[in-house]
Amino acid sequence: MRPACSRRSCMWNSETRWMRSEIHTQVCVLGGGPAGASVACLLSKAGVRNVLVDDGAGRAVLWKVGEGLPPSSRRVLQMLGVWEEFLSDGHLASFGNRSIWGSSVAVEHDFLLDPHGNGWHLDRVKFDHMMRTAACEAGSLCLSGSRVKTFQKNESTWQLETDTDSIRADVVVDATGRTAWWARQMGVERAAQDQLVGIATVVESEEANADRDSFTEIEAVENGWWYTAQVPGGKRVVAFLSDGDLPQTKAAREADVWRSGLARTTRIGKLIQRYSYQLTEAPRIFIANSSHLQQVQGAGWLAVGDAAAAYDPLSSQGILMAIGTAIEASHAIQEGTPASFAAYEEFVHRTYRHYLDARSHFYAMEQRWRTHSFWARRIPAEGKG
Repeated sequence: MRPACSRRSCMWNSETRWMRSEIHTQVCVLGGGPAGASVACLLSKAGVRNVLVDDGAGRAVLWKVGEGLPPSSRRVLQMLGVWEEFLSDGHLASFGNRSIWGSSVAVEHDFLLDPHGNGWHLDRVKFDHMMRTAACEAGSLCLSGSRVKTFQKNESTWQLETDTDSIRADVVVDATGRTAWWARQMGVERAAQDQLVGIATVVESEEANADRDSFTEIEAVENGWWYTAQVPGGKRVVAFLSDGDLPQTKAAREADVWRSGLARTTRIGKLIQRYSYQLTEAPRIFIANSSHLQQVQGAGWLAVGDAAAAYDPLSSQGILMAIGTAIEASHAIQEGTPASFAAYEEFVHRTYRHYLDARSHFYAMEQRWRTHSFWARRIPAEGKG
């Protein structure tokens, strides 16, 4: 793993923090995940001064469901200039997806003919660290372990206060994830399309080296769907996804009930049993619903990544869209006009509408349990037969 930043930029950042608490910058990015780090990196490469304020909360997350990268991610990582570092960080190659969805027969989609090559199962700690380092090395001032406490607007600039710094910025970028902290302070509401949650854990086994199955696997069941994928370190993530308000989902928060559900699956449970995988911790719940901000930009601010729009893990688009919105947002900021901000908002909303259409289509492919609450909520009326 590379150091947090280059020697030169570390010294510069350290001296800057100690020598002055007043920071004047063009852009202040809130959130050091892939979306925030990407927009900071791109702005620095374009010569736009920026500060990346990262409270460090995301560093406690060791794994996430659905955070693999599809083959097409190669292009955006190359654009950010991190492709070689990415290849050296030990992420696992993924050679396809396998699904039991719409019938009891497993269907495979391999990446053999994909012009971009294989996909990837990520080590999220290394990946997020790489992205923040790229921003720092590109010239962003990275304030690690820092959180904005108060703010106010003075004419056309924002004045933000952390525990140690006063930051004056022309533009604020909300990259705070699903909480969309800044947008909420602006009074913007968030719309959710469903109540999807995941109940997940990591399993490991002394026989993991014998597990050569690099495919991401999903399997529909009567009250939701299961997911598993390898992660670096001879482990697997296993998750059950369903609506949080359903009684079956509430019951599955108990480890024994979760295990029983896994054992009833057609393939995933057998795979876990075949290699004697054991739970490393009790399954924990996480929000996985589709949701978006009603407004993703305003005078002197915009939102990127999950803060702007969050996707169902089924789409495997989370990180790719985080970087995609960062690219579009950096263009809008560089142009710096109300029209460029409005065009960015249209991009986010248009992309999200297309995603919802694709999501509806994919869920409608599963008709075996269309009268069960989870599926009835997702299958369009014309698809219910």
